[in-house]
Order: sequence, then structure tokens, then C-alpha cells
Amino acid sequence: MRSDGTSGSLWLRIAAVSGLLFLHAPLLLIFVYAFTTDERSYAFPPPGFTLKWFGVTLDRPDVWEALGLSLKVAAAST
Repeated sequence: MRSDGTSGSLWLRIAAVSGLLFLHAPLLLIFVYAFTTDERSYAFPPPGFTLKWFGVTLDRPDVWEALGLSLKVAAAST
């Protein structure tokens, strides 16, 4: 709300929502592809959903090293 008690115009709200949707759409696509059953990437729509890739990822030591480093940097930055 502005200081005079009125809110922004309808077009400003539409622009703000459109901008947020535009920025969040890639995150939604990455989330959907994280659960795909297909071995190849970028087949849309995904043929099915699975948790297989999370198990594959958690078995890789480089992922754990990267996660540990990220946590160390986050702790140091706080």
C-alpha cells in the first residue's frame, strides 16, 4: 500500500505476478524432471515419475563433498 492508503494499479499487480511466474517456471521444470523415469533428458511431458535418480545421486561421493562444502560456506557466512 502506498502512503495515501491506496494499493498499486491492476496492471502493476499483473506485471509483478507475470514476472514472478516467469522467474519460477524454470524451477518448476527442474523439479518435474527430477522425478522422470526416462533415461534421456528433455522428453516432455515426462513418461512417468520415480525416485530412482535420488538414490543414484545419494550414492555419489562427489555430491556429498559438494553438499559438505556448501554447508561449511553457509555456516561461515552466517
